[in-house]
Amino acid sequence: MIKLSSITGLYLLRPLVRQSFKSSNIKQFSTPISTIFNNNIYKFYTTTNENSNSNNIANINSNSNNLKNIKEKILLKDIPQKDLNESKRYYSFQPPTWESKQYQELLNTVTTPEENKQEDEFKEGILWVNHLYPIKVSRLDFRSLFFHIPITERLRNMFPQDVEIISFEKRIKEGGAYIHFRYKGEESVEQVGQRLRLLFRAEKNHFHFASRPASCKLVRGKPFVDDIDFRIPSSTLRVTFKGAEVSIDDLYRLFRPYGHIKDIYYTPSQPSKDGPRQAIIVFKRMEGAIATRNCLHNKYFPEFGSTLYLDYESLMRINKLKDQFSKHPKIMIPLAGLLATLITILLFNPLREYFMNRKLSEVFYFDDDEEWQDRVEQKVLNTHFNFPPNSIVMISAPKGSGKSSMIDKVLEGRENTLLIDCNQEVNNSDEEFIENFSKDIGFFPSYSAYSNFSGLIDAIIPTGKAFHSTTSYQLATILKLLDNVLDKKERYFPSDPHQPYHYPLIVLDGFFGMIAAMENKEKANIIMDSVIQWAITSTQRGHAHVVFLSSDPFAGDILKKYLDNRGGGQISTIQLGDVNPQMAKQYIKKRAGRMIGESDLDTIVETLGGRYYDLNMLSQRLLSGESVTRSLNTMISRAVSEIRAEGFGLSKRNEGKQSKDSLKWTRPQLWESIKLIAESTFVSYDHLLFNVFMGDETSLNNLIISGLLRFQNVDNERMVTAYSPLYCSAFKQMVNDIEFAVGIDILVQKSRIEEEMAKLSKVEDELLKIKNLNSQSWLEPHIIKKRRQLLEDKMKDHVSKIEKRESILKRHAQFQKLVRQPSHSDLVQKNVNPYPTI
Repeated sequence: MIKLSSITGLYLLRPLVRQSFKSSNIKQFSTPISTIFNNNIYKFYTTTNENSNSNNIANINSNSNNLKNIKEKILLKDIPQKDLNESKRYYSFQPPTWESKQYQELLNTVTTPEENKQEDEFKEGILWVNHLYPIKVSRLDFRSLFFHIPITERLRNMFPQDVEIISFEKRIKEGGAYIHFRYKGEESVEQVGQRLRLLFRAEKNHFHFASRPASCKLVRGKPFVDDIDFRIPSSTLRVTFKGAEVSIDDLYRLFRPYGHIKDIYYTPSQPSKDGPRQAIIVFKRMEGAIATRNCLHNKYFPEFGSTLYLDYESLMRINKLKDQFSKHPKIMIPLAGLLATLITILLFNPLREYFMNRKLSEVFYFDDDEEWQDRVEQKVLNTHFNFPPNSIVMISAPKGSGKSSMIDKVLEGRENTLLIDCNQEVNNSDEEFIENFSKDIGFFPSYSAYSNFSGLIDAIIPTGKAFHSTTSYQLATILKLLDNVLDKKERYFPSDPHQPYHYPLIVLDGFFGMIAAMENKEKANIIMDSVIQWAITSTQRGHAHVVFLSSDPFAGDILKKYLDNRGGGQISTIQLGDVNPQMAKQYIKKRAGRMIGESDLDTIVETLGGRYYDLNMLSQRLLSGESVTRSLNTMISRAVSEIRAEGFGLSKRNEGKQSKDSLKWTRPQLWESIKLIAESTFVSYDHLLFNVFMGDETSLNNLIISGLLRFQNVDNERMVTAYSPLYCSAFKQMVNDIEFAVGIDILVQKSRIEEEMAKLSKVEDELLKIKNLNSQSWLEPHIIKKRRQLLEDKMKDHVSKIEKRESILKRHAQFQKLVRQPSHSDLVQKNVNPYPTI
C-alpha cells in the first residue's frame, strides 16, 4: 500500500512511464513524450495522490496506461489540444506550448534518445496572426463575448502540408492569436515566416466581421502571454531598454514594418540615476502596436547591445483627465461645457421635446366625481378653453372651496393639457421646483442629471469649479422647449377661430402660494418673473391657455402689474366662492350614510356654509357614528385653537406656530376685527383700515394673507369677513367665551395703554421744548401759546383714554377674582357681564 507525495511519487513513476511507452507499438510520435508528460503530469500525480491507502501498485499501472491513451489520442488528432486542460479551473493558467522546454528543464523530465533525435529533426517557430477578433478597447467592451466561433480548422487549412501546427494561443482582447508551428527542411524560420506571410496575403480571409483580412508576422522575441484584466491594447507602446539606449532612427527602422508610426520620443529620465530610459512609440492604427508588441517583446539585439521590453501605454485615464483639469482649468472647463452643450442640443433637446409632446398629449381621468360641485363657472371655463386663447385666467378662491376639484373636471377627458402642481410643501427651494416642474411637463432628461454629473466631477476633480447652471437659465431653457412643442401643436389648430377645438391648456395650481413660502426671495422672484412673462407671451401668441389657481387674494394684482409693464393685456379673474346652501345639504345627505333631519341640516349650513373641505370633514365624522352637534362642536373647538395659535401666538407649543414677536399684526388689531366680524359677519375694508388698524394697510393685508380673514365683494363693495364660515362660528364662540374675552381684552387694554403712554411721552417732550423757549422772554408769543394749548388738549385726551382703560383693567381684575371663587356659576346664571364696551 503506497501513498505518493509530489516529488517521491514523480521519481517512482519514471521507470513505469518509460516502460509503458516503450512497450507500445507506435513508431512515430508527432509530439515528444516530454511535452505530453509536462502537460499532464499535474493531472497524473494529483489523481494518484487522491487515491486512498487501500489503492496499490495496480492503480499506478492503470494511471500509466491512461497517460498512454492520452498520448495516442493526441498523435491521432482525435481531440484538440484544449481537451488536455479539462481538469483546470476557470481562473487557472497554462503556459503556451513553446515554453514547455523551459518547464521540462525545471522539472527534470526524463527523455529518451529517440525523443531527442526527433526533436533535432524539427525546427519550431511562432507566428502572430492579426484581424481574427474585434480588439478590446476598454474593460467595458463585451464584443468578444459574441465571437467564440471556432477558427482552428480554418487556420489549419491555410497552412501548407510541410508546416505542422503544434498549438493555437488565442489572444481575444488583442484581436489575434499565436500559432506555434514546426517543420522539417533546410529553410530558416525567417524564410518560412516570409512564405506564410505571403500565403496569408494571397488568401485574403476575413474573420468575424474584421475590417481587414487576416495577416501574420513572425515572432522574433519572447512573447509575454498574460490574462491581466487591466492591460488593455492601445495604439501607443512604451519601450524600455535593458542595456544600451537605442536611437530614434534605429527604433523607426525596427518598428516601421509593423505599421505606420505617428510619433517617437523619449520619456523624461527616471528619478533614479540607474533607472532605465524609455521611449514612446505612437502608431496610427492599433493593429500595428499590437503586432509590434507581440513580435518584438523581450528581443535582444546584439548590434545595439540592448533588450527591448514593450508594453501598452494606457489611454487617457481618469487620473490624467484630473491632471488636465487641475493644471489647465481655464481651458478644460470651457471645453467640457462646450461638449455638454453640444450633447444637449444634439441629443437631449430632441428627447425632451418628444417626452414633453407625449406628456401634453395625455388625457386626464379622475376617479372622484362629485356631481354636487357642478357650477356655472365650470361651464364658462369649458366654453372659454374651446376657443383661441387671448387672456390669462386667474381663479381665486379660499382653501377648501373646491377650486382644484372643479378644474379637474374641466381637464377630464381633454387632450393637450398640463397640470402643474406647485404644492409649497414639496417646493421649498428653486431646485425642488424646477425638478417637480420638469416632471409635470415631461421635461426629461431633467437638470438633476446635470447636478449628479456635476457632483461626480467635483468628486473626481477637486478644482472647486463645477458645471452649475443658474435657475434663470434652467427655467428659460425648459420654457423655450415648451414653446417649441406648442409651436408644433399650433399647426393643427383650425383655420376658423370660431370653430371649437381643444386648444392647449396649462394649469398652475398654487404657484403664488409657493412663491410666498420660499425662503430665498431672490430665487423666488426669478421664478415668478420667468413663469409669468412666459404665460403672458404664450397667451398673446395664441399658443395655449394659461390658468393660475391661487388662494392668495392679491395674486390678481401681481398679474395686473406684469401686464401693465408689458404694455397692457387681458386677465380674466374668477372669484370662486362656496357652494349654495341647497348643494351643501345634498352633499351631506349623500355622504352622511344615514338620515339627517332638516333642523340638523340647517345647523350644518349655518355653521359650515358651503365650504367643501369642512363639509367633507363633517361627513367623515358622521360616518364614524358621531352626532351632528358633537361633530360641529369639535370642529369649532379645533378652529378656535388654530386661531389662538396662528392669530394670537397662544399655542401651548410654539414650535412651527406664530409667536408674539413674529406676528405681522398686533393682538389688539386682530381681536377688535374678530369682535366686529362676529357681530355683523361682513365689515367694510375701509372701516377696518382707518378705525382699527389706524391706516396700517400692511398689517391688514398680512392678516388677510395669513388665512384668518378674506375679501369678499358684497354689492360691489370690498368687504372683509372670516376666512371660512367655520372660522366665523369660531369668532362668535371666542367672543361669547367670557373668560377668554376678558383675558384677551386685558392684553388688548395693556397694549392700548402702552400706545397712549408713548403718544403722551411725545406730547410731554414737546411741552418741555416750548417751556425752554418761553424761559428766554417775559411774554409768551402768540404762536407758541397756541401750540402749547394744542399739546395740552392732546395730553388731556391721552390721559382720559388711559384712565378709562385703567378702569376697565380694574373691572377685569375683579371679574377674574370672582371666577376663582365658587360663586362664579351664580354670577354667570345672573347674566352679569363684566366686559364693558368702550
